[in-house]
Amino acid sequence: MNTKTDHTADYKALSTVTKALIAGILFFLVISLVIHFVQGGFIEGKNLENIAFTTVLVISVLVIIGARVIYTRRVGNLMENNESSREKLDVFKAITITHMALCEMPAILSIAMFICFGNFFMLLPVAMALAEMVKKFPTQQTIDSAVNSGTF
Repeated sequence: MNTKTDHTADYKALSTVTKALIAGILFFLVISLVIHFVQGGFIEGKNLENIAFTTVLVISVLVIIGARVIYTRRVGNLMENNESSREKLDVFKAITITHMALCEMPAILSIAMFICFGNFFMLLPVAMALAEMVKKFPTQQTIDSAVNSGTF
């Protein structure tokens, strides 16, 4: 027998944390664009720029794919557990925050490289990270389905 509990307050808290992480990336992006249009890139050199772009892109793809795999695997394991609803909720919060932090790292790195080189292609990983964060944004439905499944 499943005992469903109301997780509205927890949803609001987790939603607020996630919104803050996304807003932090967007705020840093706006600051970097202002710096770019006022100052331009700080480092000249196409060869170094290409190496930096390739490195940032590879790191970003690997970290974002890794974050997605970890999130999917851990949520799947969580849904199969027979822990209490409260314990599952705490684990789900940790899973979501870890996923968002892993997505934020390549975005911040990419923005820093954009500030250095001024190449707008450096912002591609930012778009990828933000898309992943929005895709896995915690909703009331995802929290309820993960937390109340298999709970006794």
